[in-house]
Amino acid sequence: MLGKLEKILVVDNSKKDREEIIKILVKSGYGSTNGYEIEETDCGTKAVEKARENKYHLITLNWVMGPISSLSDWGTKATIQIRKFDKETPILIISTGKDPLDVTEMGANAYVRKEYIEKTLPEALNQIYNL
Repeated sequence: MLGKLEKILVVDNSKKDREEIIKILVKSGYGSTNGYEIEETDCGTKAVEKARENKYHLITLNWVMGPISSLSDWGTKATIQIRKFDKETPILIISTGKDPLDVTEMGANAYVRKEYIEKTLPEALNQIYNL
């Protein structure tokens, strides 16, 4: 039996995309058999709440979530809010289509595009953790 598992938070408004991200994380060695517990949520507001309540090894955030009128659920806003109380947990932004602005200015460590996520997510994890 493993000791306390390191937590990873996957945030995306699309259940299908969360499942894909989790599948890639597990395939990349970030599953329960390697000491990780993956949690998920569907919006930035919940992500901020979870980040306040838990210590995460990694947080992945979708760049744009929820209805356009709900800017508080966007990954950018969540990243800025999380960085107010947690400067250490790596945050990985995930985007569709056009590359986002410089995510490091908002406090994220890296980003990947959903279109290439199977290849770029493991690469981004290696970059974040200097593997």
